Amino acid sequence: MRNLFVPHSGVFCPVFRAPARQAGFNLVEILTAVTVLAILGSLALQAGQLLRREMTSSEVNDLMASLSYARSTAIKTRQTITVCKSDDGQRCGRGASWDGGWITFVDRDRDRIVDPEDQLLRVHEALPAGSRLRDGSGYFYYVMFKPDGSGWPNATFTFCGPAGYRRAIVLYRTGRARVSPLSSGRTALDCGLS
Repeated sequence: MRNLFVPHSGVFCPVFRAPARQAGFNLVEILTAVTVLAILGSLALQAGQLLRREMTSSEVNDLMASLSYARSTAIKTRQTITVCKSDDGQRCGRGASWDGGWITFVDRDRDRIVDPEDQLLRVHEALPAGSRLRDGSGYFYYVMFKPDGSGWPNATFTFCGPAGYRRAIVLYRTGRARVSPLSSGRTALDCGLS
């Protein structure tokens, strides 16, 4: 502050200058911004995990729907219906990995082969990258439903998806299936399958 003489009045008046404006943020503003960013980042992470989990759960539901459809079709049409792994959507493949997809067809001679007289009912495409589906026995590449609704064989499928999502699809000889977070033996699911 300094004194300034105002002409024609004979008075000295103090003159105030506003402090120089400083660029930047103070500590409270920085902490507020960091807190808001942390909350938004946490919400985005949770939303991403939830979305991945929902997508993965729908893949498990796709197999359950295929098994249910095959069983109900076997009962309605009084024919044997087979669901088998298929990498090309036209014929059954061998092995325990169902990642490449599966098909559902009327298996008139019950040989687990899509013959010219068999009718292809549904085709399910390959699972997305990062998702794996295996038959637990390592041997069966098919599930067959008889006209009375019973299924062959007893089967446990292990589904392993992103974000640690694991589920077992357990199929009983009655033809009914259930989804479980544990294996049919009530143990933790092993996603280290080859």
